[in-house]
Amino acid sequence: SDAVAVNQDGLTITSDGAAVTSAEDTDAFSVAADGVTIDSTTVDVDGNADAVTLTSAVDSVTLTDNTFDLIGASTDGTAIASTSATSPVDATIEDNTFTADGTVDERFVDDSANGVLDLTTIFEENAFPDGAALAADAGVIDPTVQSAQDAAGTDDTVVVSAGTYDEQVVVDTTGLTLESVDGT
Repeated sequence: SDAVAVNQDGLTITSDGAAVTSAEDTDAFSVAADGVTIDSTTVDVDGNADAVTLTSAVDSVTLTDNTFDLIGASTDGTAIASTSATSPVDATIEDNTFTADGTVDERFVDDSANGVLDLTTIFEENAFPDGAALAADAGVIDPTVQSAQDAAGTDDTVVVSAGTYDEQVVVDTTGLTLESVDGT
């Protein structure tokens, strides 16, 4: 089930600082409409849930100035997921802040099923914590280099954010390239 099912085209949602929580198996926002804007909202993801799920009805969406907190997301907690969109989504996803508490299987953005989002632009235009990594070919932005490496396939590139990394990474993906967000 969903906390808020967004089915109205052109709807704008703003919480003015109030937090929305997605609890176990309940997504905070399930977007099934076009031209939806979610702005200035804090979403706490707690458990096997998504903060924002984009469905097949979404051709365009704007997510700006939000905070996505993956707190206590015991398994498979995701900030933004595209679940059944089948064509590229005109998505403006910028100036958002993503945080995670380091729990297993957290994911900031999961576009692995469809490949309809521009993950490189999302990675560059939002605030991710030190250690976040983009595995574009795998369709994910993860909180750790290790989880992005684990999602990557042969000859993929994992792009890492600037900062200090408090982890040990085991690279066991053939031909994997690790690259900083600025290309060095």
